[in-house]
This record gives sequence, structure tokens and C-alpha cells, in this order.
Amino acid sequence: MHPGCVDVHVWSLDPDLLIQDSGNWRVYDGNLDTSYCVQAIAVAPCEMGYSLRVSTLGEPRLHQLPGDDDYLVLPGRDPVPVTGLLVADSQCPRGLHVRCEIKARHLCTINLEWAESNEGDVAPQMDCELPLAGFSRRWPFADLRVPPHRREGAQDTTVNAKIVRLKQRATMNCRFHIGMEDADVGQAVLIGHIQSSESWASVPNRLSDPATTP
Repeated sequence: MHPGCVDVHVWSLDPDLLIQDSGNWRVYDGNLDTSYCVQAIAVAPCEMGYSLRVSTLGEPRLHQLPGDDDYLVLPGRDPVPVTGLLVADSQCPRGLHVRCEIKARHLCTINLEWAESNEGDVAPQMDCELPLAGFSRRWPFADLRVPPHRREGAQDTTVNAKIVRLKQRATMNCRFHIGMEDADVGQAVLIGHIQSSESWASVPNRLSDPATTP
């Protein structure tokens, strides 16, 4: 009834378990035999468990594997490693969704700005417009901003960045819209869209190439 959002019932005795690693969660649609990547938004206690609201990011297209070497690169900043990288397709007109996590100790080096809402916290609005009235606990997502001294224009309210995948020798050009800093687990979550991607093959050493030797 509300595109982009799903309410699920979770049998859990500890609500803190619902906060961590939600980027690894999937919702399975038995009618379509399809799994969707999701991001937790809010939770409320109910009989025999909790009612959990999640925003669907789409069908999984890519997820980070052990040993992958991925970095977030912002203009004028040193690269920082990312974990929990995933790409999902929800047929969004703005492109594939991208979600990644950054350790809290790296946040000060990339100097992002977190916009406060009038209510103190906001939910992801990627494709979800369902109100959160009645939910007792929310994931405190906020709009991302480029700091004023680095903005190119007055409306520069999204963060353009690259994710460089060294092992795959590929670059994803991204635009991040929302984020969340979770001090309890020492990391931040960024969510946005992929604008374009490119692969870069290794360049052969021409000095050692027999075809170029006189």
C-alpha cells in the first residue's frame, strides 16, 4: 500500500539487537519469489515481539565480500575504507541504491555535515513517505550536506563521492542523500544512488612488452 516501505513483525526479546547490521537484512516476498535489501527505520513494541518498519532498497545487485578492498573518496579528502557495501535495484529513476558503512574514527577526516530536522531525527526518504507516528524508537537518519566552505552552490545539499573498489578495479560515482551516525557501534551509514560506474583495466608495462621491443 505504501511503495518503498514494509512493516514486519519480529520476535525478539532485545530491541538493541534490531539496531545493528540492518544493512545485511533481507525481506523475502513469497508472492514474487524475490528478496529485497532493506534499511531499518523505526521499531515499536507489540505483542510477542516488535513491529519493525523498514525501507526497501531494492533487489540486491552487489554486496561486499570478505577480502574486498573498497574506499570512499570525496574531493579534496583522503580515501577512507568502507564496509557493508551493497548495491540494490528498486527501479528508482535516480538510479541504483548504494549503502555503505564508515567507522566513526574516519568521519572527522571526510568532514560531512548532518542536517537536523525539526523533529530531531528523520527517516530515510529514498522511496518512503509513510509516517512514523506511534513508533517508539527511530533510527536517527539525517540529510547529508556538503560543508558550506566546500559547496559549489547554495543548493549543494547532496554529497558527491566515489567508491573505489581496488580488488575489482572499478569506480562507482555516487550521490549520497542521507546518513546516520551510530555512536553505540562506532560507525556511520550512508545511503544514496549510483550516478555512473566505470572499470579500469591494468595497463601493460610497454617496456617489457615484446611487441614494443626493437
